[in-house]
Amino acid sequence: MTPVSVAIPTLDGALELDRTLAAVRAQDVAAEIVVLDSESTDGTREVARCHGAAVHVLARRTFGHGSARNTLMELTSGDRVAFLTQDAEPAGAGWLRALLAPEAALTYGPYRARPGAGASLRREYAEFFDALPRVWTAADLPDPPMPGPATFAGSANLCLSRRAWSAV
Repeated sequence: MTPVSVAIPTLDGALELDRTLAAVRAQDVAAEIVVLDSESTDGTREVARCHGAAVHVLARRTFGHGSARNTLMELTSGDRVAFLTQDAEPAGAGWLRALLAPEAALTYGPYRARPGAGASLRREYAEFFDALPRVWTAADLPDPPMPGPATFAGSANLCLSRRAWSAV
């Protein structure tokens, strides 16, 4: 197994994906890159291949957010898998290293709106993600466990251990 894989589901995102994959390739940690494309018609798969990504195709009609990420876990070989979306661009060359730094089953980082994003998106991201980083433990979960701050993780900037995924 490789230490880390970067997994990205795509659909007609060639323009944004090019920027995202360039930023992934600029990381100070080498990673396997795997793209799962939902039958794009805009050259998305070609862009991914130009950046050295392994490209797999999923029928658009069968796409589901959770099932696509499970499929990406099956297609990757990393001990840990960092998930991005086609429009989530790592902020700097240390992005992947920061996600890998804690010995945790799951880590995720903040989202920052790209330049030119609307005010409502910038405000939403700032309000939710400005409190990061935060470390949650099992003791932080409500009893019984239910959705809430200690169970939220956005998969546009997330790293998951294969061992934890397999256990769940």
